[in-house]
Amino acid sequence: MSLPLFDQWLLGSALGELRAVFGIHIGQIAMSYGIDVEPQLAELLPPPPDPGS
Repeated sequence: MSLPLFDQWLLGSALGELRAVFGIHIGQIAMSYGIDVEPQLAELLPPPPDPGS
């Protein structure tokens, strides 16, 4: 089954947003509890904060 082009774009965009939200929350949980994150899962995490900001 193939989705129309607009639906593919919409789905891709929504999945990207979901991935970003999961990454933020996984990062917060890992920092709060001192949990090591697997390298594949760490790809979702946002970059560390800038020391200058």
